[in-house]
Amino acid sequence: MNAKMKKGRKKIMNVNHDLLKEMIYKRMQSEQDTFYRVLLEMDIKEALDHAYEYSTRNDILMSFNDSNLNSDELEVLAKCRYPLSEIYGRLDKIESDRKSEIEMAIKECARKDERRQSLRER
Repeated sequence: MNAKMKKGRKKIMNVNHDLLKEMIYKRMQSEQDTFYRVLLEMDIKEALDHAYEYSTRNDILMSFNDSNLNSDELEVLAKCRYPLSEIYGRLDKIESDRKSEIEMAIKECARKDERRQSLRER
């Protein structure tokens, strides 16, 4: 295969990669839209119980859009019936250090307030 053919093949692969990623994103967005409509049908308390899930699913969509997955990884996700739900389910099972992150944010905020207080006292 000459250099021109290789370049053309790579361009086609990139287009296919981009189209596959776009297709998966649209499916995930459709899942989220459906989830949103279901939330709207719930009473307020029940919908609030799912607020974290809704927010996290939006975060997944944004992260996916910014991701650099290779074609093999995209092909695996393309085979998922509900990729957004599957990713959320996997994420929900991963032990997160969210509590530590929240505690760190509280401390950082408190330190900023502490610095502001000491500057006022000067």
